[in-house]
Amino acid sequence: MLSFKRLCLCLLLGSLCCALPAQDIGSFKGKRPFDLSGGISLNAATFNSSLPGAANRPFTWTVAGSPTVSLWGITIPFSFVFSEQDRSFRQPFNRFGASPRWKWLTLHGGHRNVNFSKYTLGGWQFLGGGFETTGKLRLGAVYGQFMRPVDVSVLDTLDRQAAIPSFDRRGYAFKLGVGTFRNYWDFVFFRASDDTLSVASVEGRRAGQPQDNVAAGAKANFTFFKIVTFDLDAGASALTRNRFADTIRIGSDYPASLVRYFHPNVSTQVRFAGDVGLALRLRVFQARVSYTLIQQDYATLGVYNFSADVERILFTPSATLWKGKAQVQVTAGLQRNNTLGNLQRQSVNRNLGFNINARPNGQFNANLNYYNFQNNLQRNPGYPVDQLDSLLNFRQATQTAGANLSYRTGTKERSHLYGLNISGNLYGENNTETGTARNNLSLTPAFNWRFDNRAAGWQIGSTASGGFVETIQGKIVRWTAGVNGTKRWLKDRYSLSGNTGITQTQLPGGSGGGLGWYVRTRGHIKVQKTHTLALSLNLTNSPRLQGGRVTAFNANLTYNYSLGSIFRAKDTNSAAPGPIPQLPSGKNQRS
Repeated sequence: MLSFKRLCLCLLLGSLCCALPAQDIGSFKGKRPFDLSGGISLNAATFNSSLPGAANRPFTWTVAGSPTVSLWGITIPFSFVFSEQDRSFRQPFNRFGASPRWKWLTLHGGHRNVNFSKYTLGGWQFLGGGFETTGKLRLGAVYGQFMRPVDVSVLDTLDRQAAIPSFDRRGYAFKLGVGTFRNYWDFVFFRASDDTLSVASVEGRRAGQPQDNVAAGAKANFTFFKIVTFDLDAGASALTRNRFADTIRIGSDYPASLVRYFHPNVSTQVRFAGDVGLALRLRVFQARVSYTLIQQDYATLGVYNFSADVERILFTPSATLWKGKAQVQVTAGLQRNNTLGNLQRQSVNRNLGFNINARPNGQFNANLNYYNFQNNLQRNPGYPVDQLDSLLNFRQATQTAGANLSYRTGTKERSHLYGLNISGNLYGENNTETGTARNNLSLTPAFNWRFDNRAAGWQIGSTASGGFVETIQGKIVRWTAGVNGTKRWLKDRYSLSGNTGITQTQLPGGSGGGLGWYVRTRGHIKVQKTHTLALSLNLTNSPRLQGGRVTAFNANLTYNYSLGSIFRAKDTNSAAPGPIPQLPSGKNQRS
């Protein structure tokens, strides 16, 4: 562990010792002075269910857009989202932002998320501004509000239950690097802190815990001889989880130099994380070995979450055989937790698997895969043995296998496609102390058929599948059969599709199950390549596991307008319409 920390420190310091060349900003010659492109999307949905306590809203609507302005070749993409889910504390469902880009320079303004490295600032959405450069000189800097203050004392009872208390959080980050797309070295520094005075009421301040964070990282990628690639992403984070906690004596646990950046206390933790990989790429053989270490409780205020307390080594060789008609990939890995050695129990995971894909001709395709995962939960030798500890000393093993076969016959205009899919899962658990063991087995076969008549613009198909699960409580059997069809008119400007089917579920001991059915349909209309309208309807009726039945209905109406370019494109640098932004998931996500 100590050697890893020293390696990260050397890499971070080494990134500051590189010469940084200048850049050529080019000219505006031949660029169109102004252009506008992009699109807008309007969506309305309704949902109704007979299930008591269904969480979905009965009606929702969303307006989203992605206009892009081009000034002399400088593209300025904008994005906005309006939704009925906007509430006083549930931002950023309504957000605005732009990242104008011209050659090597990109500017950020508004609600943006920037990824400097995954262990410092990686994807957290903030309200602010910044810039990035590309080329041999890789610079970047951002500043903004990373969290809005939420004082729960001023909210009503209903909103208070859903709100997450928080303080006003401001932060900044910068990136200093040198290199090219294939070979580069970046140094990243990130700083964020909560303002303890941003929440005025005593109740609101007690409800939350203001945090403070300093993080630094290094990111690199180098290619040697065009066949060997080395990549690195490492970081160190000092996180104070509660600024109201008791202070400590500087110099005892933390160096005095940290006082320049933030004030550590008894809730402060310094953790390290990183991954390094080495890859070999030949014409018919590829291989990659990687090592990852994310210490327990590693976190930064610039990344939403981490799968922390992980140490893993992974080896993935692959080969292309039979003149490119077959590919084989193998995965082998070893993983453990308890990276700090302070847990009473620790687990060691081993996994081995392979995937084979073969396509001997244009008609037949086959895929075979197998995966074996073993988890051994063991006592930490540094802790004494007790009864509870011994009962949790066991081994878990999961084996998964699957086969996918498909065969196509006919012509390009009229063809049949047959598919057979079989997947199985075997889960076993063995307690080495008590000698008890149990196994769960599941098997899922499925058959699909589809007929395409491209000349007439329609297709039909059918599917049949089964599910068999064997547990210590008994067997669960589920059958599904359905038909589907699609019809298109006027070169796909109009389309109508639908599918319907039945399900039969049998539970152990007759505790539930029965016959269910579903009906789904979708219509699509496209007018003049700019206006599209889509309507989907879904109706299901199925038995509940606890008895009784559930009927659910939802409808979704979507209108899209694609502006394209208001001028006829004369060169390849004209602005192209960007994707319509989607509404972020999670009701309480904020920037």
